[in-house]
Amino acid sequence: MASERIPELDGLRGLAILAVLIFHLSPANIPLFAAYFVQAGWLGVDLFFVLSGYLITGLLLDSAERPGYYRNFIARRTLRIFPLYYVCLILACIVDFGPWPIQWKNFAIAGNWWYAGFLGNFQVTLRNYWPSGVMTPLWSLQVEEQFYLTFPFLVAVLPRKALARVLIASVFAALVLRVGLLLARPANITGTYVLMPCRMDSLALGGLIAIARRDFPEALRGRWVGFVTVVSAAFVVWICWKYGPSPWSSAMRTAGFSAADIAFTGILVLLIVQRRPFLIRLCRMPCWFGSEPSPTVCICSTDRQWNWYTGPYPR
Repeated sequence: MASERIPELDGLRGLAILAVLIFHLSPANIPLFAAYFVQAGWLGVDLFFVLSGYLITGLLLDSAERPGYYRNFIARRTLRIFPLYYVCLILACIVDFGPWPIQWKNFAIAGNWWYAGFLGNFQVTLRNYWPSGVMTPLWSLQVEEQFYLTFPFLVAVLPRKALARVLIASVFAALVLRVGLLLARPANITGTYVLMPCRMDSLALGGLIAIARRDFPEALRGRWVGFVTVVSAAFVVWICWKYGPSPWSSAMRTAGFSAADIAFTGILVLLIVQRRPFLIRLCRMPCWFGSEPSPTVCICSTDRQWNWYTGPYPR
């Protein structure tokens, strides 16, 4: 069944978490060669987006005919995201605009109301700098929430073939938008990274795999998947080697994001469709707490110092 739970996806999500954590919490004395690759850990966010596109599209496809389809979907997403998200906002208000009572006038002047409406990524783009404190990493949740609010309508009104065509168009449109934004505002390095339309290729590629796994599973079993995955990953490595591992170079902000998303999509197919043993073992690495292993990845540090990463802040 296309909708069956695949435990290895928990492990893949864990690897994405590990990449982002290592990026933000770099060991104090990490060797230079390793540090170069640690600084590319921000790519874990792209893997999250591909996984989200796949899982959410599958969930919507399997429930589109049920009563209360959109209401139930939004209710579940709200219960998952809103509580912790708004706790972060409240903490930010207390830290930045306290002491109690919170100086709400300063909150409004600072423009933090953008975050209350899940629009902080637009503010980051307009101002071209990151906010301080706990609000900085919230841009990815804003991308997800904007995706949640709009995409279910497409799934509800479009046949699957038409939906697939829209997703394919979205992959190319995201690249065109990033190139256009780069040409129009070359000094603005944040927009191509945080705006949902500029990152919708990762979400769309995951959605395409969800459709193909249900309607054309044999098309995903070809050897071409591994070839495309390796070529795309090699291109990302080449960009990192030539221009640096950050997301701010022109090459990475345009073709680099596309290549990374294609590579992660290929890894997803190799894991869930072709069931490559290496990927299955990697995603089943145990994290021991008590007597039973779980198919997730954890990060534990007891014998070394960890420092906050102080470079450019992609989050």
